[in-house]
Amino acid sequence: MTEERIVPVKSWLRPTTYRTLLQQAHARGLADVGDLLGRVAEQLVAPAPRKTAPRSTPRPKLSAEELDQRRAARRAAFAADPADPRHGTHNGYTNLGCRCVPCRGASSLYGSAAMRAQAGTS
Repeated sequence: MTEERIVPVKSWLRPTTYRTLLQQAHARGLADVGDLLGRVAEQLVAPAPRKTAPRSTPRPKLSAEELDQRRAARRAAFAADPADPRHGTHNGYTNLGCRCVPCRGASSLYGSAAMRAQAGTS
């Protein structure tokens, strides 16, 4: 192995030369590059746990009425905007309750494709 050979260790570590890895190993009091790479591998196998900040207050659970009100408001806003890019999609038909011609067509195509896929796997 030549000292100038490029040694890629991991994607998040910069590729470096063997000489540089050897210098890093000696600086850490390790015998050779294998020991250094072993230490790196140990860190990759067992990464440090992520620290996430706890929420200061838990989110309140919404009642069924509040969920229905939010759903109705979303549907009304969607129906009021004919330029919304979700028109003509299966999502617009099922989740937003739109029954315009493009949304009905998209839902029909989605259903027929699902039936074809189901028939093909049986």
